[in-house]
Amino acid sequence: MGETRYTTNNGKRVMFDYESDCGCLCTFPYNNEVMGNKLSKGTIKNLALLGAAIAITANKPSSMVEQGLYNNTYCLPDCIPEWIRNEINRILKLK
Repeated sequence: MGETRYTTNNGKRVMFDYESDCGCLCTFPYNNEVMGNKLSKGTIKNLALLGAAIAITANKPSSMVEQGLYNNTYCLPDCIPEWIRNEINRILKLK
């Protein structure tokens, strides 16, 4: 997955890494509507990661993890600080 790239206010892009266990949100919300307006934990996790990336680039871009930056594109989830990823997983009871 990872086809959709979201442009941030600082000109960088955010996308889901092809190699990660996260899927992209390229079919959101259309597939969810077809499936009875249901969201999976995976979709909620991806929305949280994308929201965190957009908020961080707007408020404190220096917090983005540069190892997640490739060709002017931040790759999710690696660009998000680990403590935020851990909290998303903890709250969703994914790990």
